[in-house]
Amino acid sequence: ILDLQTMTYESETSGSQLEGKGSFNAQPDQIVLGNYKRWIYFTEDGGSTPGVYVRERDGSYHTIFEGIDGGVYDGDETVGIALSPDR
Repeated sequence: ILDLQTMTYESETSGSQLEGKGSFNAQPDQIVLGNYKRWIYFTEDGGSTPGVYVRERDGSYHTIFEGIDGGVYDGDETVGIALSPDR
C-alpha cells in the first residue's frame, strides 16, 4: 500500500501456500484491479509455476491457474491477462 500523503508504504510477501493450492514464489508482473475493486489479479514473472493469482480485499490469496511444477515451465511467464467487464 502506497500512501503519498504520508510518504509511506507497506509491503507484504505472498510466497506461501495459497488457498486452493498453488504457491506464488516469484515476482508479480501484470497487476489488474478487477470489477468492483474487490480483487487484484496478478501474473507471476518467472518461478517454477507461473500463473494467475488473485488477492481479495480481506488479504487472502487464491490461485486461478498455474503451470505444472516439475521443470517444464521453469522461468516462464504468464502475460497478457485481459478481463472482460461483461461478467
